[in-house]
Amino acid sequence: MHTTGTNRQWWQPHTGWQTMLLGFCLATALSLPTTSRTQSQLPTLRLTDLNGKPVEVQQVVQQHRYTLIVWWATWCVPCRKELQELKKVYTRWKQQYDVEVIAISVDDARGLNRAKAYARAQGWQWLALFDPQQQSMRAVGFRTVPFAILVDQNGNIIKRKQGYMEGDEQIWENAMKQ
Repeated sequence: MHTTGTNRQWWQPHTGWQTMLLGFCLATALSLPTTSRTQSQLPTLRLTDLNGKPVEVQQVVQQHRYTLIVWWATWCVPCRKELQELKKVYTRWKQQYDVEVIAISVDDARGLNRAKAYARAQGWQWLALFDPQQQSMRAVGFRTVPFAILVDQNGNIIKRKQGYMEGDEQIWENAMKQ
């Protein structure tokens, strides 16, 4: 049995500052948001399209075998790179796997017009949605972009991925092959 040189056990606090430190650590841990938990089912998401019309994401998901939902922002360089790479494989994936892509911008209200202009300029064949209040991020349980999930037509989240690295398209394709 390990002791500290006194009659106290190693885990017993020795001074008031150690007790305060322990209390601070516990309080911090308990106050952390619980939204980082992994969800297995796509939550209800109602967002707006390029024309400001509301779109129920679940209705789109139900129409396809798979849906790749990608969250992005105009200020996020890896996000823009990911969307450029997806554009290269989208037509083949749509035919081969019956996959739909939904790109959700989380640019805030000040950047909303810039995000819409960017989406229009890209000529995406997939659905572009906008979430300036970032409610979908909280609902799905992540904090930063780029972020993406692959969902089946029943709304089950098959795969989730934070960040983007060149070649990540293969990760999504492998998940759709299974």
